[in-house]
Amino acid sequence: MTRRLPPLNAVRAFESAGRHESFKRAAGELNVTASAVSQQVQLLEDFLGVALFERHPRGLRLTTQGRTYLSAASTALDQLIDATRRARAPDANKVLTVSTTASFATQWLVPRLWAFGRHYPDIDVRVSASDRHVDLAAEDVDLAIRHGRGGYRGVETELLIEDRMTPVCSPSLLQGRHPLKNPEDLRYQTLLHLDAWPLDELLADWSSWCAAAGVSDIDTARGPRFSEKYLTIQEAVAGRGVTLAPLSLVAEELAAGRLVAPFDLWIPAGANYYLLYLPEALDKSKVRAFRDWIVAARDEAPQNDSHGAASAVVPSR
Repeated sequence: MTRRLPPLNAVRAFESAGRHESFKRAAGELNVTASAVSQQVQLLEDFLGVALFERHPRGLRLTTQGRTYLSAASTALDQLIDATRRARAPDANKVLTVSTTASFATQWLVPRLWAFGRHYPDIDVRVSASDRHVDLAAEDVDLAIRHGRGGYRGVETELLIEDRMTPVCSPSLLQGRHPLKNPEDLRYQTLLHLDAWPLDELLADWSSWCAAAGVSDIDTARGPRFSEKYLTIQEAVAGRGVTLAPLSLVAEELAAGRLVAPFDLWIPAGANYYLLYLPEALDKSKVRAFRDWIVAARDEAPQNDSHGAASAVVPSR
């Protein structure tokens, strides 16, 4: 049986015009003229033998038949778009998008990506740095790495890094007029703070670390505050203060000697890093490759560069 299909360009024009109830806005979306949209809609109406719009001086209004046809057309186009996305050479499409926080991207992921590229040179990784919620089912994101307490709904969730924290600083602060030798010496140093953790009521901070260290006569609220953890780390590397940092974000600096952890006291961070992906995502070889690589990479000491020179071992978890 021969299928009698409507003119697909006309269906596309009608679907856009129907959603917007405007030829002009549809024209902007389709990058054509309003006249071209109108002509395509008229072509579809002639094909169907029904009016899809009521045309008024102030705009368009869908007819009853138009509303019914719009629902079917929108569903069909959505299904076609989704099928096209899935069918586009699943393993030839080697762009993999990872969403993560700015601090994790800067301090952990990006310094290690060269190693992933060395093992998978045909996969191009795009890192999207954002703290906002990402809808993996609706957005073009393959995996997300988020900092929190777990319990993410509708996605597969793997604990990536169970974090712990300790003060870190430039080696220069171990010398000078008030060298950092004991926790009590923090009273002479600038304390660097993170000011925008979404879960800050449960995350470790200077007061909780000092309490664990048995230090009670330090004003733990003083010092500058920053919106991202990597900014406090940069300040610490520059020797402008001491930051309470999670091991995951300072492992490379510790290994390279740009930072030191003067006290052997680590406390739970209160939140951990989780790897999130849709249940069916691992059916894609590029997603499975990245997932397997990052799970293995979390337990490895960072490397200096693509030449593969090993760095010093950081404290174990």
